[in-house]
Amino acid sequence: MFNRTGTPLWSYQFPSPFASVADVAVSPNGMYVAALAIGAPGNPVGELAFFSASGHLLWTYSNNNPYWGTHMASFNKNGSLLAVSIGNGFADAGWVYLFNPTGDIVWVRSLPSTDPYNVYLSPNGEHVVVQTSALFNVNGGFTALLNGSTGAILWNYTTGTDGSDQSTFSEDMAVSPNWNTIAAANYGEGSSYNGVYLFNTAGLIAKYPLAGQVVGILDNGTLLVGVGSTLYLLEPLGSVYSSVNLPSNATYVSTSVSDGYAVGTGSGVLLYPGKTSSVSVTTTFGNISIIPYSVDHVLATSLPGYVVVELYNSTYHVSELLSGSDSGALFTHLEAGEYYVSVYHYPDTSLNITEYWGTANVDVVGGVTTYYDFMRSTPYISGVSAGSRLVPPGTSVVLNLNITNPESLSLQTVVGVWVYSRVSNSLEPNVTSGENNISAGSSSTFSFSATPPLAGVYYLYAVVYSNIGGQEVATDQYNWTEIFTAPYIFSIPVLFTDTKHTEVFEVNPTTYTEIMSNLKQQFSLATPPNLTQEALFLWGDFYYGGGSGIYNISVYQGTQSVTLGETVDLVYSTVLWGVRLHS
Repeated sequence: MFNRTGTPLWSYQFPSPFASVADVAVSPNGMYVAALAIGAPGNPVGELAFFSASGHLLWTYSNNNPYWGTHMASFNKNGSLLAVSIGNGFADAGWVYLFNPTGDIVWVRSLPSTDPYNVYLSPNGEHVVVQTSALFNVNGGFTALLNGSTGAILWNYTTGTDGSDQSTFSEDMAVSPNWNTIAAANYGEGSSYNGVYLFNTAGLIAKYPLAGQVVGILDNGTLLVGVGSTLYLLEPLGSVYSSVNLPSNATYVSTSVSDGYAVGTGSGVLLYPGKTSSVSVTTTFGNISIIPYSVDHVLATSLPGYVVVELYNSTYHVSELLSGSDSGALFTHLEAGEYYVSVYHYPDTSLNITEYWGTANVDVVGGVTTYYDFMRSTPYISGVSAGSRLVPPGTSVVLNLNITNPESLSLQTVVGVWVYSRVSNSLEPNVTSGENNISAGSSSTFSFSATPPLAGVYYLYAVVYSNIGGQEVATDQYNWTEIFTAPYIFSIPVLFTDTKHTEVFEVNPTTYTEIMSNLKQQFSLATPPNLTQEALFLWGDFYYGGGSGIYNISVYQGTQSVTLGETVDLVYSTVLWGVRLHS
């Protein structure tokens, strides 16, 4: 360890003869130093050593894995937390550890099938960002943001690996001092993820088509990207490039320089005062990736059917079809400027009516690939219910459909409903609601009355139509779903004697036989009060609506001497019937 004048203060030698120092981190408050070691090829045993500022060794850590090697360490602002990326070397996996100053492990995040290298801990300890690579996979590896308290992955994006020699080494990563932006660079021959990725704590902002090897971020948001012997300076949105010719390849960029930045090269270190603009090029073409989402941030392509994304302006119109294997639509080599994007869903349902999900304005920025999350913005069905699941034929039931309008303006909406005892391909609904105005960001309930004419299982299909630009457009549909059952009703005589009670079933005894016993029917105050002992027959309407269960005895004829509220046991003999329903 040296002071600012280059005088050695103290030193430490790792015990393994194969170890080499991979990284040294000093806490911002100057109290602690963390040194990381990684072994030579074939002997990659690593160690983490933690020191006081004076060089006193406080503790060490190694998990004794034969492929273990520490790569990078990062403190939070007050030195109370230390994040360390730990690789599993040739086993091609690894972890991120979070320690406190006494050596206790706060949490461990396993990263299977990837090898973590670059890691940064935010000043307040709220977030950890890590960049990984994947052995022998030129398109493996990712950049991920972790929860600083738990280690949970908040988001991750595939950003590839250095595929030039199938190495496990990823390229550079940088974080702005205020943590507003995170840059991750990647380069490798054959990798489809070449470029520089710009993130914030919410996720991906943009991808720049530069096969960057070193990156840095200035306080004003300017992004520095070293590609070979050229250093590019990108404005925060990437629309304007500047470049600096270097004497040899860039190996490191440091923005921790007062009023400037330093660039390490094969020929030495170069110091630049402030922002340089030796060459300015305005790029007029860019790319945009549209990722469509349904409600609750569900990826549109995870739903049945397929999605069509249309991108257009006054001079340009193109569409792309997306299915389950796709995540988004990429449109390339577009003139910079404002465009419109419209999304349609073909849900692969019975009627398969095209659903319009909305239109949004997007900006194509020259020189970069912009990523845009399209959120469904037209009214959709958010709930369906029936007043009863068991509806006798000839009686009515109320069906309620809740419609939500996520738009920023009120919309006139109509709902069409199909109710049939079988799935139908009819394009005309049985019932259509009146037009209802749904306020922006709110929901409205549409109620319908349905009367089953015959016994059976009834199904519902629904379509939402919204007034978009003066035209009625379908914006959502609800595929055929069982909504209620109209039960078969049988009148069954019950014979009583002095010693036992026998039910005699005389309804279509053609299908099969089943033995039932010990049905207890609780007479209630609704039972006719004029029951006397002289009666021989009791008639009941039995409702069958789900398997062989008897749901209700609704009507009594004849008389029997009982006390109101008393339970009467009816012992079943052989039971025969011709129809058995299912719910």
